[in-house]
Amino acid sequence: MSKSLSSILASSSAILALCAGCGKPKPEVKPVSDEPPKPLVMVTESSFPPYEYVENGKVVGVDIDICQAIADKLGRPLVVVSTNFEAIVNALERGDADLAAAGITVTEERRENCDFSISYATSGIAIISLKGAEYKDIDSAKGKRIGVQGGTTSDNYCTEEIGEIPQRFDTPRQAAEALKAGKVDLIIVDIDLARNIAGGDDSLVISSGLLCMEEFAIAVKKGNTELLAAINETLEILLHNGKVYDSLAAHVAHCAGEPPPAPAATPPEAAPDSDANETATAQ
Repeated sequence: MSKSLSSILASSSAILALCAGCGKPKPEVKPVSDEPPKPLVMVTESSFPPYEYVENGKVVGVDIDICQAIADKLGRPLVVVSTNFEAIVNALERGDADLAAAGITVTEERRENCDFSISYATSGIAIISLKGAEYKDIDSAKGKRIGVQGGTTSDNYCTEEIGEIPQRFDTPRQAAEALKAGKVDLIIVDIDLARNIAGGDDSLVISSGLLCMEEFAIAVKKGNTELLAAINETLEILLHNGKVYDSLAAHVAHCAGEPPPAPAATPPEAAPDSDANETATAQ
């Protein structure tokens, strides 16, 4: 009798335990999404070699190499959209692009409308003039017809430092053509672009000194801290292991029609450090 009762109680306990388990909600099984990852949209202005230029119908350059590395880190395909330089920040504000890279100089005025990454390159602006009619500094440029790419720091420098209203063009190449046609007396452009424009042209001369120094960075919509963190992390690695300099040297050589240089030696353990930015951009 006691054995039978024990068996019944044991069976009852098992049934109760089973029923108690049946009452618990089953864990939700999330379906695996078949949708491809959302593209990372980069907005740029494609007439600024070696940072961005068009080759075989495709925008290439240093900034594209950097943004491709950022997209790879995020596991997203990169889409490059080219527009006028003056429209770049507006594209970020509207949400038409995730990030902007176009040799963009960090300025306090631009910080009011977008957030910037750490700097990945140091540059400056210079004067290009016709051989035999050189303009070398601010004083010699005053009162002259000056050509610039609209919306750039060259534009701002002309109005704020020289005190002249420049003739504005959509691209630096258009400004250079205006110079050669005698429509302006000189143009002010970034030094890297100046070398690209005047390097193979005996009729043009670049000023020996820079008018000012600049820092390039990647811009994102204000408040997009998550994307900015991923950008900075990628940049720190690229700067530390020399990939930014490798890209710059390769594109400079390519634009000049020279064989690409050998890549810089990569440290065995690429751990970001505080001197990485300065070391990589001093070239």
